[in-house]
Amino acid sequence: MLSKEQKGSILLLLSSKAFERLAFYTIMAILVKYLMDSLDIETNKAAIFYSVFYGALGLTTIFSGLLGDLLNRMKIVKIGFILLTGMYLIIAFLPGISVIIVFALILLGVGVGLTTPNIIVFLGNIYNEKGKEIAGLSGFILFSIAVNIGALIAPLISITLKDYLGYYSVFLFAFISGLTSLILFLKFKENYNKLNL
Repeated sequence: MLSKEQKGSILLLLSSKAFERLAFYTIMAILVKYLMDSLDIETNKAAIFYSVFYGALGLTTIFSGLLGDLLNRMKIVKIGFILLTGMYLIIAFLPGISVIIVFALILLGVGVGLTTPNIIVFLGNIYNEKGKEIAGLSGFILFSIAVNIGALIAPLISITLKDYLGYYSVFLFAFISGLTSLILFLKFKENYNKLNL
């Protein structure tokens, strides 16, 4: 049976990840169109920028778990959250210069890539007691739900904000969601440090 502290830590971690994904999916719904409009470029070039962003995210994801193993996992995730939260805000106010936006997208991809593998490790650590491996399955099912719940509502939020208030409002919403995610993660950190793992 999970303790109250374990349940609280799981809830904070999953809530943090849910808000991070909400920010991510909100941006993904309009990213190519935003790039085309803000940089006045064709779809093909916008798709290349999109690929650079996803490439940075994918490559970082491959190595971020190892970084967490070798260094301080808590700091790696915190850096990731700070990067992604900051980039959501910064991209909204960047001038329409390709090089600057590509660099910001790379940093955003790195920020997202630093968080996910390490958050999964934290979740696994909470369930690390012997004989409770099957109980951990429910945690990973909940993780999958938290990760994907944003995909249900984010596109609608994104398009509505863009249509009524412009692109800046979408990035501002992503910033607020990312900041909420960071705050929840910092609260998780306090709880996690109290667990006897």
